[in-house]
Amino acid sequence: MMLDRQDIEALAVRVVELLRESDRQCNDDEPTDLIDAAAVARRLGISRATVYAKADQLVAIRLGNGKRARLRFDPARLPAPVPAQSNPTPQPRVRRLPRSARSSVELLPIRGGSAGA
Repeated sequence: MMLDRQDIEALAVRVVELLRESDRQCNDDEPTDLIDAAAVARRLGISRATVYAKADQLVAIRLGNGKRARLRFDPARLPAPVPAQSNPTPQPRVRRLPRSARSSVELLPIRGGSAGA
């Protein structure tokens, strides 16, 4: 049996229709577009490295079989983003001396000390 170009194109169109129908049945509604790790990071307010580290918890879909397979995510299955604080209270910075400046030598007093004056 030989298929001509029109038969092959008609077959390809039918396969696409069947795949779309199958996808709709699996999702119960319109299929959603998958997003990449960078988009997930922006949505959730986290780094891309955190997205990759938590890929299993975020229900990542792996495209390919290799160690570095691309990851895609269904936006409908992502957790709600944590709202950023509108005016976070800055934490005071604790200044420490570098290790080279710390020593066991007794220092002279700066003000009003009683150092044998």
